[in-house]
Amino acid sequence: MVETMGTVNDALGELARLDPQVARAAEQASELLYALEDLSAQVRAYRDAMEFDSSRLDALEDRLTLIRDMQRKYHGSIDEILTRAVSAEAEIERLTHSAEHLADLEQQEARLLGVIGRLAGELSRKRRAMGDQLAAAVTGAMRDLAMPHVRFAVSLERQPDAHGVPAIDEAANGNGSGGERWAFDKTGIDKIEFLLSPNPGEPLKPLARIASGGESARLLLALKSILSRVDDVPTLVFDEVDVGVGGRAGHVVGEKLWGISDRHQVICITHLPQVASFGDSHYAIAKSFDAERTRTLVQRLSDEQRADELAAMLDGVPISDHSRRSAQEMLERAAGFKTQAQRDAEPVATAN
Repeated sequence: MVETMGTVNDALGELARLDPQVARAAEQASELLYALEDLSAQVRAYRDAMEFDSSRLDALEDRLTLIRDMQRKYHGSIDEILTRAVSAEAEIERLTHSAEHLADLEQQEARLLGVIGRLAGELSRKRRAMGDQLAAAVTGAMRDLAMPHVRFAVSLERQPDAHGVPAIDEAANGNGSGGERWAFDKTGIDKIEFLLSPNPGEPLKPLARIASGGESARLLLALKSILSRVDDVPTLVFDEVDVGVGGRAGHVVGEKLWGISDRHQVICITHLPQVASFGDSHYAIAKSFDAERTRTLVQRLSDEQRADELAAMLDGVPISDHSRRSAQEMLERAAGFKTQAQRDAEPVATAN
């Protein structure tokens, strides 16, 4: 550009000698030429003062290429890639010093297993004490339910496991450990099982394998009557609970069933009038037959119908006046028991 301006300046200078009217244009061309030369000198000086590192430029271009490649690979922004980089560095650090981390984790595991073992040992001792109390209470309740020879026990067993938890040796009275380790889960180190001996001379065996339907129902009734205040099951259904039960024991069965109805809904299928007399509601179930099908009818009984139903259960049909009076007395006796029990349960007010 400076050279071109020089050519223009020379041409206008020659022309101004021939034509004075071009003199002013020649002066402006001369001034512009000087200005361009000065500007060119400044730009050259600025250029010569700059430091240019081609290797640095190549490094920056390589870095930008790498960043673009990583964005395509991980489908994320630069901030997300940097976050992944921090996580990867932490993982590399962990793997590089894995031995130290492993030793630390082993120490934590040993400490926590010790804590679990101590708590499991305490829980096991409490379970054993409460199991003995429960066994004694259930055995007494089963006597009331016409099973006087029943023996009931709560078995607590442990499974050895070399990788389990240490537990305080009960034989050492809580003062040490025998070195054993026991398998454990979220419920502790004990495998709990109910054992039953229904007849004299028979050994205790797992309840699930030997109890009959009636025995199971009565045992469940005994357990529920003892544990009713801590059991949150809303509805209990008893079937065959009166199998092999006479009138005297039937009255006790009815008392226990009614006793747990303050915290649970109790449904009982029974053929024993002494048990049925304790129900707050009585339903009669019958079948009807026609040419096409069999139907089951369920009817809620009125007070008069209920007395007749109990009389029929007591002495068969046709219903006699004597059996009806006996049924009515049975209902009155059950109602009296329930009323007295409710009074006994009411808090007693004291005067200051």
